Amino acid sequence: MWAGAKVHDCIKHSLTNLRRGISVLDVDQIIDITLNQMRGEFRSSREKRYHTHQKTCALFEHEYETAVSDDDWKQTADNMEQCLRNFYSSETFATLRDLPRRMWLEVENFSSFNMNNTKLWAVLDCSFRTEDGGITIIDWKTGRSMSEDVSMQLSCYAMYAMEKWGIDPEKVKLIEYNFMANQGVEFTVGASGIENTKTFIAVSIADMQSLLG
Repeated sequence: MWAGAKVHDCIKHSLTNLRRGISVLDVDQIIDITLNQMRGEFRSSREKRYHTHQKTCALFEHEYETAVSDDDWKQTADNMEQCLRNFYSSETFATLRDLPRRMWLEVENFSSFNMNNTKLWAVLDCSFRTEDGGITIIDWKTGRSMSEDVSMQLSCYAMYAMEKWGIDPEKVKLIEYNFMANQGVEFTVGASGIENTKTFIAVSIADMQSLLG
């Protein structure tokens, strides 16, 4: 999770710069900066500085003194590096790098939409308009295998796009991009999928509200 968060932070920073017309650093520079950050955070966590300095890195393994070999820690850093190298050499990044600034929509904005007078929170990793009048939403994954079932999550993103930008779900392209696999899988959500998701959410909300009764 720590390595995954660092990968997300790097890519968010790069894409935010692209949206602003700022050039992106070379991948080797990005990796060096990130590795140095991780080394500093690791030392801080190992010394448990988070007990006296809020909002500093606090790793589960250090707090609960879980044994982790040096090789495992190195593998964590190696995984981070591989994810970044895959992304910055990918066709996905090439597309985003050449995207006109007017086409960008959101990069990890903390936002929300409403359903049945209930606020639902959503954070889209990356979203942009396409020349054919559609919208593409990309969700980043850092695990080694592609998710077996992401339809519910991506369907929620389609619902968000419908309310936020007034677009039909058929015009929303949803992509799950896995950094380790260096692969993107496309999904589309139709009207029936949206209705199924709404039903699932409504039942979930009712279940949670019943516990507050």
